[in-house]
Amino acid sequence: MGDKYRVVLMGIENSPAYFEREMTRRGVPRASVRRILTLAPVVIKKDLGVEEARRFAAAVRAAGGRVEVQAWENSRGHAEEDPELLGPPLSAFTVCSQCGLKQRAGGTCERCGNPLKKT
Repeated sequence: MGDKYRVVLMGIENSPAYFEREMTRRGVPRASVRRILTLAPVVIKKDLGVEEARRFAAAVRAAGGRVEVQAWENSRGHAEEDPELLGPPLSAFTVCSQCGLKQRAGGTCERCGNPLKKT
């Protein structure tokens, strides 16, 4: 059995409306898109081979998502059971007060350049 990977949505590059439209064009139900946007950073696909994970990540990037492909070693198959699987804690992220982009805290907003505060 080969190595397994997961795809983590870290945030989005464009507006939520753009991401929602592009993901629904790719067959993802609108309700699912809205849910993952509220949960980001979030595992959006897991238990994939490396090529499948790369193809899935490329499709999400084309829709305006910022994603990471990560090795996945959880043999139980449940990301919720292992806090390490979701990456940094939520306290490492903030929402830009200017444009609403969820992203890592510190520095300036990746979308609008507004100074960010760590939450």
